[in-house]
Amino acid sequence: MFELPPLSVYNTRIMLFKTVPVGELQTNCYIVYDPSTKDAVVIDPGAESAKILKVLGDEGLKADNIIITHGHYDHFSEANIVSEKTGAKILIHEDDSQILGSRILTLRGLMFPITRVDHKLKDGEVIKFGGQELKVIHTPGHSRGGVCFYSQKDSLMFSGDTLFKNDHGRTDLPGSSEDQMERSLKRLMELPDDVKVYPGHGASTTIGDERRNLAE
Repeated sequence: MFELPPLSVYNTRIMLFKTVPVGELQTNCYIVYDPSTKDAVVIDPGAESAKILKVLGDEGLKADNIIITHGHYDHFSEANIVSEKTGAKILIHEDDSQILGSRILTLRGLMFPITRVDHKLKDGEVIKFGGQELKVIHTPGHSRGGVCFYSQKDSLMFSGDTLFKNDHGRTDLPGSSEDQMERSLKRLMELPDDVKVYPGHGASTTIGDERRNLAE
């Protein structure tokens, strides 16, 4: 079982973010922002858009982009609503942009409106907001287009469902691959030990801790 974090704010040097657990699977939606300009990105608005919009409003934030770690319904289902209310563009990796209309590959049991995609992300791309940056690291395995968002400056990463505390994403789902996951994890383990990892579900961890866990 995942240890679920509360709605909370973290001070990570200059970049700030809030964690908003949403939906029945308690997906961690992250609202990441530049405190000086109030420009923000919303990561994985999978449910409860009203809760997400309230945080944006309470903090006076302007959402420039909605960035999605992968194409499973609990990470993107309310992206359209947040986009309509804020004007933010919707970004997802090019490989998972192709599956958003599939009930099987997105794991959704009910029909949802197909999520609009304004921009298809690529590995190595940099997402800028205010004076902040997040780099796209393509980490297929849990899904073909899974990505992590990494800030070298702030030594933190939003890992979606690729890497969890004491675990990694499932590879027994449609579109998953154990071989790809192994390669993706190996790539992430090249990051410094002190990089803080904020996953798509559950509590945070560090690259150093997960390197030790994977070695056991």
